[in-house]
Amino acid sequence: LPHKKNNNNDRYQRVEYCTLFAFSTENWSRPPSEISTLFQIIQRMATRYRNHDAVKNGKIRIQVLGDLDDDRIPEGTRRELRRLESESEENCRRRTIMEKEENGDGDGDDGHHHHRALTICLAINYGGRADILRAAKNLAISVAKGELPIEALDDEAELSRRMRTSKMPDPDLIVRTGGEDGCP
Repeated sequence: LPHKKNNNNDRYQRVEYCTLFAFSTENWSRPPSEISTLFQIIQRMATRYRNHDAVKNGKIRIQVLGDLDDDRIPEGTRRELRRLESESEENCRRRTIMEKEENGDGDGDDGHHHHRALTICLAINYGGRADILRAAKNLAISVAKGELPIEALDDEAELSRRMRTSKMPDPDLIVRTGGEDGCP
């Protein structure tokens, strides 16, 4: 997905992360039949994308943001999402090792195996406010246990490290679609 030219050899820079909000924590207030339908769709799509060529070939890595341990999420959906996430991770790792071996760059397993793949983050049972609250609670617990000094409560980096999005760059663009309350 090229989006702007880089000064190095006229190559395109690529989008490295794309987050898709599939089911927010606020969606639990929907009618049960809608929730059930949404999770059926999510499960079906997870199964389908596991078999997509770009995922199988290690070009796309899937990362799930949110709380999949929530018992309200159907077990089959949780299983398929975890399987999609782990298989895409393994496919990306294998692709990186293979490329490095082809280029004569050693064994290829240096822990940095996501740099060439597009990472698609599926936000499922995720909400930004809920993530901040969870991270703040974890930070406060660490301070209360004496693991961190009280000054850590003023450190944005300490809070950021505890968020589910901690391994992702800050977004460059956010597009909000749909919903009668979404846009004025």
